Amino acid sequence: MRLLAASLGFIWDPLGRRWRRDADGRLIRRDRVTRTRRAHIRRFILIGIYTGTRHEAIEPLQCHPNTTGGWFDLERGRIYRRGEGERETRKRRQPEKVAHRLVPHLTRWAASDAEHGVLHVIHTSSGDSLSTPIRTGWRGCLRNAGLDAKVVPHVMRHTAATWLMQAGVDVWEAADMLGMMMETLHGTYERQHPDFQDGAAGAFRGEALTPISWAISWAENFGIGPSYCINGRSGRI
Repeated sequence: MRLLAASLGFIWDPLGRRWRRDADGRLIRRDRVTRTRRAHIRRFILIGIYTGTRHEAIEPLQCHPNTTGGWFDLERGRIYRRGEGERETRKRRQPEKVAHRLVPHLTRWAASDAEHGVLHVIHTSSGDSLSTPIRTGWRGCLRNAGLDAKVVPHVMRHTAATWLMQAGVDVWEAADMLGMMMETLHGTYERQHPDFQDGAAGAFRGEALTPISWAISWAENFGIGPSYCINGRSGRI
């Protein structure tokens, strides 16, 4: 996705609708300092897309149990969105199985952070936890990705829900994984599911529900031959 590529330093050309290249055809990237400062944005995007976790619950995540925020259990492959002792809220920050594609990233990040004594998964380039919500780096990535400045971090949760539906995941299982109310998932995202209303549409395949078979049965019950008369036109069925 373009937002993730922008966090890696690539720059989108909205006029040419492609990534910018130099005269030799090589992709242009932002300077190393900018790319380093956007490392936490890359983590933020990947966690948001592959877990569907709300952005305010992503920022305090750690790789071990704690009382201030959620954490990843890499041994069991799970994410706990609440800290130990934190109360549940209407936003349902329940445990979730970590997407297989995210596990290698988490493992690499955990090893690197442990080596540098860093506690939080999302942290600044100096290793400190975020003192304010992600804003500046997010806006910079939006600009370089050629996206509207109104795009907010919550879009990653929308993306996760849409991808789960498009992949044909069971609606109840997807809602449980996202920590989303079934009514919300059903009303907003289920139309993306490949099996959307298949049961209802498929019901008309049955012989008992076809208009022609019904007409023949009706005619036979009244001793009438298999014919029809519609808008003054008659013929054989």
